[in-house]
Amino acid sequence: MEKALLLLVVSIGISLSAQAQLRYGLTAGLQSAKMRFSGSGLSISTQGQVGVHLGAVAEFSLSEKFVLRPQFGLSLKGGRLLDDGDVLRTNLTYLELPVHLAYKHELASGNKLVGGIGPYFGFLLGGNSDGERIVTGEDLKGFDAGLSLMGGYEITDKNLTVNLFLNPGMANLVPGLNSSDVKATNSTFGLSVSYFLGGQ
Repeated sequence: MEKALLLLVVSIGISLSAQAQLRYGLTAGLQSAKMRFSGSGLSISTQGQVGVHLGAVAEFSLSEKFVLRPQFGLSLKGGRLLDDGDVLRTNLTYLELPVHLAYKHELASGNKLVGGIGPYFGFLLGGNSDGERIVTGEDLKGFDAGLSLMGGYEITDKNLTVNLFLNPGMANLVPGLNSSDVKATNSTFGLSVSYFLGGQ
């Protein structure tokens, strides 16, 4: 299922690159990451943990106002739990692919307001919880997915975009038989800056 979704996104990207205007660049920023655990009528959310994300971004023009904007890079997630004064940290490193369908509204200055929505897909590269290594497939699933919302401001003559984003996870991270009783999800909220290097 995970491979099929990724292949579908890649296929769409290849098809669009042959038909639409393309530009590409780099993106990076800070985010606050949380995890939510629920089961047996109880729900616990961790406190926010500061992480970073960095990678590559592309933009395919679909029309004068709509673009498809995929990103590909590393995202540091996890969360913090307080236990009698002790802080228990979970650190997760994902290879992540958000894909936004974005709308651009041009202002009188020539700069643009940008808003977008789409899915994100994440692949767990590794992590640890309270110093103990997380084993993919045993402690947590290796695949994550959810909704990705973004809104920002594009400084057109600088090829620069500043975005706020919210990524609520929807995939259950608990592996195996336990996934029917307990659910764990990721979520991130943050700020990213994208600089476009060029394109056609």
